[in-house]
Amino acid sequence: MIELVVVVAIMGLLAAIAWPKFDGFFAAQMPRRALDQVGADMGMARINAVRNGMRASVRFSSATAYSVTLDDPAGTRTLKSENLSAGYPGTRITPATGVYTFDSRGLKTSTTTDTIKATKNAKTVYITISPLGRVTRVY
Repeated sequence: MIELVVVVAIMGLLAAIAWPKFDGFFAAQMPRRALDQVGADMGMARINAVRNGMRASVRFSSATAYSVTLDDPAGTRTLKSENLSAGYPGTRITPATGVYTFDSRGLKTSTTTDTIKATKNAKTVYITISPLGRVTRVY
């Protein structure tokens, strides 16, 4: 029984020593995870544009909030709204406002390659969206 207590005490001590490193690791991963979410939602907008044969957009309303919409002739339908500050506190998206629209063939309606940046503290990650609608993560 005493051996078990000693082992548990050693494991607790090692966990206490290692926890600050893990906490810093998880905090550094927040911008990456937030941008993974944005990239996945860009893909969702693109696939919904193709599937429904109409334009779909990702609309950023602030540095932490955006929505995925389907531009239906009857009106704009919101497919998803996301507030990144809830799941990824302190992470900011740049540009903070903007609309990225995909046509019914899954192509981006503008002919430029756009870059979206996520930042928290000193950690910054990027995604690019090509005119062909391809979303590429740059870490």
